Amino acid sequence: MESSLIHIIPSLAVFFNSLFLGILFIAVKAKNKKANLYLAVFLLLHCVNILNNFFGEFENLFEFNFVFEPILFVFPVLYFYLISTVNAPNKFWYYIFYLPGIILNLMINSRYVLSEKLIVNSEIIFYAIEMVIPIIAYRLLLNHNKNILNYYSEIENKTLSWIKNIFTINIIIHFLNLSTFAFDFSDFNTLEFIIDSTSIFLTVFMLFLIGYNGFTQPKIIFNNRLDTFNHNTSFIKQKASEDLIRFNNIKVQIQSDKIFLDQNINLNSLSLIFGLKEKKLSMLINKYEKTNFYFFINKFRVEEFKCHIKSSHHIKHTLKYLANESGFKNKSTFYSSFKRLEGQTPNQYIQNLKTLNNHE
Repeated sequence: MESSLIHIIPSLAVFFNSLFLGILFIAVKAKNKKANLYLAVFLLLHCVNILNNFFGEFENLFEFNFVFEPILFVFPVLYFYLISTVNAPNKFWYYIFYLPGIILNLMINSRYVLSEKLIVNSEIIFYAIEMVIPIIAYRLLLNHNKNILNYYSEIENKTLSWIKNIFTINIIIHFLNLSTFAFDFSDFNTLEFIIDSTSIFLTVFMLFLIGYNGFTQPKIIFNNRLDTFNHNTSFIKQKASEDLIRFNNIKVQIQSDKIFLDQNINLNSLSLIFGLKEKKLSMLINKYEKTNFYFFINKFRVEEFKCHIKSSHHIKHTLKYLANESGFKNKSTFYSSFKRLEGQTPNQYIQNLKTLNNHE
């Protein structure tokens, strides 16, 4: 108990921060308002969990007829935030994810009827079952990241890596909580202290990630669900030669009209320009360029940047300015695309170009 008492002040600090962020996500108008309600509930669930731990340390002073155990609702709420953010279908069977939490709370509040051992054993089982949710979430994120490369020419705020980190952090916290149920650490004060400290540290880091990313995270919308694409299917009753000619004409027009300079160009807007279905255009890019939409468009931008560098006027401008003039919206997309396509960084390319010119 002494170990737990040491953590009361930092736990209360985490509580008030979680409460404050939760209220902000409810009150503030953001780009992802509907999904942010799930994020607010997620934070408030952590607040309730901290309160439960606080009152548990003073159980002799407080007695409640009704107890709410929130921890098994954390993953379901976080998953609903994810599917709302990526605009994925909300299937009815997803609500089954809430069932372990509901059953556990009914059992806890029937503790005068059920044995404590049965409740603890059931809690361990339910904790193990909950691990299915992050696995499903990871698969969804994996497919999502493949889809955005086939749809967008810039992926800033779209990879959702921070949400993946939130799931990972909660998995660790989940296992730490599970260990306290499965084993008695009352005789191992140091170990108990480490477990409590780790949980608090991870929760603080999680709050930082949510506060930093949550308010700026937009809903990611595809006009059509790209996970229905099948690049191995044959093209619609059209000869391969005709497809190749058509695709080459598309590339010529993209280059001549400098369509790639539109920083917000995506698969949908490009398909509208050429009067093609998104699926058809995506398959053309995949077959003849052996790449996805992201690198297909950014290849034009990289070539445009190289033209700027070879011009004598580039000395007057920064790399960021030239990248922006080439169609890149942000620095990370520019650097990752350039290195992937050229096998070197922009600075290395410029240095090699200077060396070559000096030799000439």
